[in-house]
Amino acid sequence: MRFMTTPDNTSDAPAEPTGVAAQDWATASTEPQYRAAVVDLLGALAYGELAAFERLAEDAKLAPTLADKAELAKMASAEFHHYEKLRDRLTEIGAEPTQAMEPFVAALDGFHRQTAPSDWLEGLVKAYVGDS
Repeated sequence: MRFMTTPDNTSDAPAEPTGVAAQDWATASTEPQYRAAVVDLLGALAYGELAAFERLAEDAKLAPTLADKAELAKMASAEFHHYEKLRDRLTEIGAEPTQAMEPFVAALDGFHRQTAPSDWLEGLVKAYVGDS
């Protein structure tokens, strides 16, 4: 498992901004820490979107009306579209999406288990707060 770290010895950190973020990906990705940070960020976001899709689809089962169910399904679809864009970007930069997401599964799944809604209104509040 890979973790982002801050150097214990600040003399190891660059004294001047590198400007790597402003460069094209081919150049920026040659910096291993930068590449790893981008993959971690995209992996965390991708799994968050996939989990949001799953959660909203599940919450739709609690909807009191067909119109409410359709609206939550629409929201779930949007979350899945976000996931697909992040997955595709991970692939474009040469990262394997499931490997990039894996370090974040336990934490996000644990959060969602501990904050599972017990009814329709709680599900709406969680969707609003958790996805905004």
